[in-house]
Amino acid sequence: GKNAAAPFVPSSNSVSLTHAPPANERQEAVRDAMKWAWDGYVKYAWGKDELHPKSKKGADWFGLGLTLIDALDTLYIMDLTDE
Repeated sequence: GKNAAAPFVPSSNSVSLTHAPPANERQEAVRDAMKWAWDGYVKYAWGKDELHPKSKKGADWFGLGLTLIDALDTLYIMDLTDE
């Protein structure tokens, strides 16, 4: 129809996501912090929208696993694909 969205066609201006190992200590520390936070979420709140770190309990706002959804691209970019 007239209001249908055009299909996405990659162009030479498209951004592609790539990942590389950390290049310095700061990058390594940030990656380690993400891994630590992700492991806590998996252990204590898997599938919940958020983790309450003091109580080590998961909680829901919408019941969609919002932390999981929000973290996926960061995990990929940081080459934490096994997580």
